[in-house]
Amino acid sequence: MHLRSLFRHFLRQAPWAGAKITNEPGIGMGRQIAIVLYVVAMAAVIVGVDFVFFRNRFWERLIVNIGIVLGFAAFYLRFLRQP
Repeated sequence: MHLRSLFRHFLRQAPWAGAKITNEPGIGMGRQIAIVLYVVAMAAVIVGVDFVFFRNRFWERLIVNIGIVLGFAAFYLRFLRQP
């Protein structure tokens, strides 16, 4: 068994793998790109808020960053998650 086919077999059996490997190109790519853009937007908001408001305040910045992540997670779970 070649290494590539062994890797594909492993991915098919993995419970954490969300999608099965298929020969059809582009299945699920739009959703993955949307999630990546969502995470990049969250990172941009966190960095922007850190630089503008909490440059030299560690604990306040940490609390606000956790709040931003929780806000983004709540929005994702409420509006963007597939049923």
